Amino acid sequence: EDGEDYVEAGDGDDEVNGYDGVGGAYTYYPVAGIKTIHGGNGNDFLVGGSAGDVLYGDEGNDQLYGRGGNDILSGGPGADYLNGGPGDDTYYVSDIHDVIEDVSGTDTAYVATSFVKIPSSIEKVIYTDGAQSLPYWVDALLPDEAAGNAFESLLGSAHTYFYTFPTSLPTYDTNYNHGLGFKPFTSTQMARAEAALSYVSSVIDVHFQKTYNPGVLNTFVFANNDQPSSAGSGNFPSDYMIGSDLYFDNSSLNATFADRTYGALTLIHELGHGLGLEHPFSHAQAGSSSVSDPPYLTGTEESTAWTVMSYNDAPAQYYLSFSPLDIAALQYIYGPSKTSRTGNDTYKVSATEPNFIWDGAGVDTLDASTLNQGAALYLTPGYWGYVGNNKATNITAAGQVTVNFGSAIENLTGSSFADKLYGNELDNQMSGGMGNDWLEGWAGDDTLVGGQGDDQLQGGSGIDTALFSGAYASYTFANTSSTFTVKDKRANADGIDVLTSVERLKFSDKSVAIDLDGNAGIVVKVIGAVLGSEAVKIPG
Repeated sequence: EDGEDYVEAGDGDDEVNGYDGVGGAYTYYPVAGIKTIHGGNGNDFLVGGSAGDVLYGDEGNDQLYGRGGNDILSGGPGADYLNGGPGDDTYYVSDIHDVIEDVSGTDTAYVATSFVKIPSSIEKVIYTDGAQSLPYWVDALLPDEAAGNAFESLLGSAHTYFYTFPTSLPTYDTNYNHGLGFKPFTSTQMARAEAALSYVSSVIDVHFQKTYNPGVLNTFVFANNDQPSSAGSGNFPSDYMIGSDLYFDNSSLNATFADRTYGALTLIHELGHGLGLEHPFSHAQAGSSSVSDPPYLTGTEESTAWTVMSYNDAPAQYYLSFSPLDIAALQYIYGPSKTSRTGNDTYKVSATEPNFIWDGAGVDTLDASTLNQGAALYLTPGYWGYVGNNKATNITAAGQVTVNFGSAIENLTGSSFADKLYGNELDNQMSGGMGNDWLEGWAGDDTLVGGQGDDQLQGGSGIDTALFSGAYASYTFANTSSTFTVKDKRANADGIDVLTSVERLKFSDKSVAIDLDGNAGIVVKVIGAVLGSEAVKIPG
């Protein structure tokens, strides 16, 4: 009813102010007054009124519609759809799968989870609880439709697209231009298209299955037609039949899609669209007045050397291969291929080239030991590391380092200089080498080796171990309420290491478990000569 209402829906799949049981369709009742609605557990459908409402989806995959007024929408845990409607709305995003749709007003999103794709229609984005924004080099290649990992969600757990080479325009396609000069692919074109799909599966976690029925969702259609002002056109993935349909101009340039021809670039470019990549520039695209969603790449990064979605092309990219930023963006959507780079691989950090690290499986190492200067390196995907004292302006500059989304790198080796090394959620083996290093394990049960120099070792969550090269008797110990200091009495050895949130010390002859309480008391238990049961005095 009209007035200020409060609704606590409770557990279950609820519909509040939304369902017409007689007509069998959703009806938006013209009620007035502020509504505060809690969906509770379950997949809920909540609709506000014409005033500024407060909608909480709570747990579950919820749909929240604010309608009129300046609304507050909070999806809570789960993959939620949030639509504030007209007005200056505020959104609270706590899941990477949350989708915001809002086309009017001046809107704000408070984002409490890292690396979320926020649509460009949201004017103000505020990151909370230490959340990190999506890297610009990924964001610039994803359209607003990619928000909430929508493209990957279309495929389900199988991660399978279909593909087909129709002999006539599919019956569902009512676009007049698609039928102009329609011609099916030749056998040569088909072979090259299948080669391109095989390449895609070697880079991202997507499979392709041939079908003769274009009227199936998640199907790539390959065909030719007449395009007066473009070499090709492609649709983003969609829950409509036209999703991922690709058309190529009846031009000699597209006759074979052979390597070292512009046609090869056209084919891989349109495949990028079909997989969910947009153009990285702000001007209108060929054959259309539409413009890509911001943000955009600028300068030298807006070229095919870094993304085949650019129009600034060079013959070096006339092959069926994506460029580094394309791979980074596609692996954000789908993850890396699980059939490539599956061994126990070591990735050497380069100071003269950018480093885009990705891996399919195995126990892997990021290795900076050959550098002639220190580095800041992260194993967690999405972070921006660098060789030297400061990161560059662009991720594509020499010595920049990032691990692509979906890749799990277990181990990290620093240089002989002062490094800053950061782990991930796995059980990391991290070694600082020489120099005064800073090591943070983050989540997982990590092993931290400061090496020579005076090092800072922070374990993070988990049961973490600091590893030392000498026998227990070679060290002295001191502690405060929050740190534990281990000093090597030997010259030019392990130096003085300050430990935080580290639970185990491992020496060449024994291991020690330590626990610091709030009163600076310390309990020490020798796990033994390495892992035995011998008792020992408290270090002092």
